[in-house]
Amino acid sequence: MKLLPWLCYLLALVVLLQCKSDIQRSNEEIKQLTGKELSKRYCASCHLYPQPDQLDKNTWHQFVLPRMAAFMGIYTDGRQYFDTMPDQWIEPGEGGERVRRAHIYPKKPILSREEWTKIFDYYVQKAPSKLSRTYRSEIKLGIPGFESKPFLTNSVISPLIQSVTFDSKSKRIYLAEMEGGLFTYSSEGRLVNTFRGERFIVDMRVEGTTLKALDMGSRIASDNPKGSYLDYDLEGKVMTEESRISSLMRPVAAVEGQLDDDDDQEIVICEFGNLLGQISVYDPEQDSLKLISLNIDDGYVSVELADMNQDGTADIVALQGNSNEGIDIFWNEGDLQFRRERVLTFQPTSGSTHMNLVDYNQDGKLDILYCSGDNGDYTPINKPYHGIYIYLSEGLAFKQSLFLPMNGVYQAEAQDFDQDGDLDIVAVAFHPDFINSPRSSFQYFENKQNQFESYTVSQYNHARWMRFMVEDIDMDDDMDILLTAMNIKTPDVPADVASVWRSKDLPVLLIENQLNK
Repeated sequence: MKLLPWLCYLLALVVLLQCKSDIQRSNEEIKQLTGKELSKRYCASCHLYPQPDQLDKNTWHQFVLPRMAAFMGIYTDGRQYFDTMPDQWIEPGEGGERVRRAHIYPKKPILSREEWTKIFDYYVQKAPSKLSRTYRSEIKLGIPGFESKPFLTNSVISPLIQSVTFDSKSKRIYLAEMEGGLFTYSSEGRLVNTFRGERFIVDMRVEGTTLKALDMGSRIASDNPKGSYLDYDLEGKVMTEESRISSLMRPVAAVEGQLDDDDDQEIVICEFGNLLGQISVYDPEQDSLKLISLNIDDGYVSVELADMNQDGTADIVALQGNSNEGIDIFWNEGDLQFRRERVLTFQPTSGSTHMNLVDYNQDGKLDILYCSGDNGDYTPINKPYHGIYIYLSEGLAFKQSLFLPMNGVYQAEAQDFDQDGDLDIVAVAFHPDFINSPRSSFQYFENKQNQFESYTVSQYNHARWMRFMVEDIDMDDDMDILLTAMNIKTPDVPADVASVWRSKDLPVLLIENQLNK
């Protein structure tokens, strides 16, 4: 019996030596890996593997690779290395504390600096000096069948508009100015009401006598929970505000709908955040709201409710536009239980900005219209894969059927504007090529048997267009377009272009359909 402890000790020693030998052998094998091999080991652990040709050398070198290093515990500003994350790299306040608690950045490196240098050199060496450029061959001036003209009869609101919506019953238009409040206009462009406030409202819609609005709390990316979901009472002479949900991390999209068997409307909110975020369902339970997290990850930017599998219940379709980019369907399995499925996956450099559901080929199944165009995380560059995509539904899968190149596209919608039986597409770009293709800031793609001719308005350069809505504003049974400006100067904007914006001072453009005039 006395031999048993010794046998156990010897067995443990053998196992320990074997493990140590395996670790040493593993470390030696890793040291022999090339930069490409190491990149596939480490750079595909959180998102789709990025090919070097997705960005140019300078963008990899100066911006993307130093940021990616931090997620692996390698802290460098491109000039020197730091043993720990510099405090100033994390935002102050509760947002920064949340990031620390979430352990977004590892305390110890998950690879050596030698290995990281191999990855760094591989991307910089293999990346092109410049990306190729892809443009529409011709963008014609003047949209057939439309008249474009300034919409507002006064200049109370500035060309810094973050959101727009229309109430067809009252025929009123609501505009949200960045940190400037809410403005109500008639369908003829006359100011009706003003609600002053320092909000960053990015999504809103009217339901009955209530304007439901989403305040993201901060224009720049942040994990500080300053965002809110708000109700504005429209019944009285003076608009009043009530916060329904608070402490949200930079929410950017919301939708309400019935997701279970009761009569209440659930609320789905996308919190984009910065390094943190989530997509969640809020279930009204008597006098309170119950939070149901669908996925704890940053970057969700669009969400819609639709019965995707035609089982009689609404599912949730959402676009994730940061790092792990792609489109998820959260299948509704009853009792507010959802199963997440990634149905489309995009490159982490794509810059996903917008998604909506539309029966593009009119076969009774919902297809996906998707925009790739965000260019604000580093000095903007033109990307040949930026543009508008159509993915057709094939059962429960989706297959690409259309690509319309458009640098920096932020939003696109498909409608049969000319009522000829097929869907045309209208789109706006916040980061167009201002020098080589300024007309691409706003485009109307006329569908001619699935071949598209591109047009723009004469006021294409009178503002930095960012958002629009498609509605029958004049109630004549055809669809009009209301285009709104966000005149913020970023590094890709030439000084003379910004000068024109200032001189025109044009916050809203009406592109009026003349079909039924």
